[in-house]
Amino acid sequence: MFRKFARFSSTKSFSVESVVLFSTPNNLAQVIQDSIALHRESDLQVVVAGIDTVLHSRNGVSELWLDHKVKIHSSVLLEEANTRNWRNISGSIGLNLRHEMNMKMSVANTIFSTGSSVTLFYLDSNGGPSGSGPAHSGEHLSSLVVDLPRGVVPSHAKATVLDNWVPLFPRSFKITSCIGNLLKTVEKAPAAQYLEESEKLMALKSKETQVFVRICNTGERFKVVAGGGGWGAKAGILALSPEAAPKVGDEIEFYMVPENNHSEQKQQEQHHRHRHHHHMIFTSSYEEKSYSPASTSEQVLENKKYPMAFKQYNEHCNSHTDLLGTALLVEESGTSIACLFTSDFTQTPHQIVKHTENALRDLFNQVGHCKVNIPKINSGIFNVPWELTEAVLINSELEFNVYIW
Repeated sequence: MFRKFARFSSTKSFSVESVVLFSTPNNLAQVIQDSIALHRESDLQVVVAGIDTVLHSRNGVSELWLDHKVKIHSSVLLEEANTRNWRNISGSIGLNLRHEMNMKMSVANTIFSTGSSVTLFYLDSNGGPSGSGPAHSGEHLSSLVVDLPRGVVPSHAKATVLDNWVPLFPRSFKITSCIGNLLKTVEKAPAAQYLEESEKLMALKSKETQVFVRICNTGERFKVVAGGGGWGAKAGILALSPEAAPKVGDEIEFYMVPENNHSEQKQQEQHHRHRHHHHMIFTSSYEEKSYSPASTSEQVLENKKYPMAFKQYNEHCNSHTDLLGTALLVEESGTSIACLFTSDFTQTPHQIVKHTENALRDLFNQVGHCKVNIPKINSGIFNVPWELTEAVLINSELEFNVYIW
């Protein structure tokens, strides 16, 4: 179910056991808050993922309410992601709809909405180390897989793929040389030569046209990000998106997506959505080339719990240039909110830990001995091993309740 609303709550038409929620970044704060409340109040199994769009709208939430539990597995902690560059941290969620009908999609970069490079988690009373279920309930994840209960997608259901991808050639070709994500030769000819000799592609004379390679035996499609001739400095080689891992002998096909096809595909998908009910629809998102925050009237879910505190925090950041290792204490509606400045994305983990130690000392000087409710700071976007930050908390003069949502 895809819809726009002010808040969400459990449906009353059947006994709900679980819910899967996909949210665009601007609504995640409220979705997280409401999902935690749902789990605590109704003991629902909840899966939450931040995604780029809901049917091409960058302002929406998708809900799937179920009368059985889902099976959650193959979860990977975000802090275990093999990268130290926050810009390259990516995540994915897999949905196993039924036997031999599975899909996998990337989650959004949510750094500017939740402070985490990706937002992906689940809440399950049977999860965690003490339960019989999955081990990562309530943790920040980089990926996981959800198996829908049997019967949600019936055995007679069919998958339909709609796209405006234009094949560059009427047949496939075999890779004869490659390494990593680089295609060197295809059928013993320079890989880039196929693009340079494509009449369809060259006739457009547009740098906005995207080119993709499809691996026939897996069905995976990867964007061509650099290559020879007019495509880059290394003539003859085609570089695919970093996650690609083609092999010698793979059959591939070349496709292009002209810029003017984007609106046509969107219209087709909207038409498909309105024609059919009881369908699951998944769409690809085009690259966001500009950013403008949604106005209050445009937001699906309002994130206004502490508007004055946020304003004070924003003004503080704009009026100071040397904040690392300091703490800002703001208050609103009887709640004290501490902002610890520990990194600006240029520090090593050990430098971040040192800034954390100084910021906590600054906070202690402002408030004295007290108990602080705190998430697992530094372990998300800054990718600092939790045990390093934990050691600082243990040695601090403050007391802490560490929460994991």
